[in-house]
Amino acid sequence: MATGSEFLRLHVNICTQLDDLRSMKDGWLDGDGIAPPKDGLDWLDTQFKRFYPASAPRPHMYPTFEGGVEVEWSLKPYEIGITIDLSEHSGEWYWINMSDDDDYDERDLDLDARGDWAWVVDELQRTVERTGQKDGPKADNSCR
Repeated sequence: MATGSEFLRLHVNICTQLDDLRSMKDGWLDGDGIAPPKDGLDWLDTQFKRFYPASAPRPHMYPTFEGGVEVEWSLKPYEIGITIDLSEHSGEWYWINMSDDDDYDERDLDLDARGDWAWVVDELQRTVERTGQKDGPKADNSCR
């Protein structure tokens, strides 16, 4: 059984991260914490394959205490993330400039909608261009 701290390491690709999340059991956080449902992770896997290009920045995925998934990108000085509700197929986007507390953005996402995924990819691309981090790790959503 994976522990919460094991999810803090860097992962090779999206599929590997989702496989790690699938192996979780309830109580993953010191006896507490709901494991993300496997059918929800399968849905998320499909959405990434359909809508998230392999050339986009690689996210890091973590379980949430409530059984969802946190998807994060660290593009210094920006921290970007989506808190995903697997049962509702929705997400809460946040974008924070860690150098300027007043420079942030939030948005609700329908993760069944192609347009919302396109918006996410566009926002990430704009942030990559802003930071000049074009050579960072790419998503690589191919599976073994």
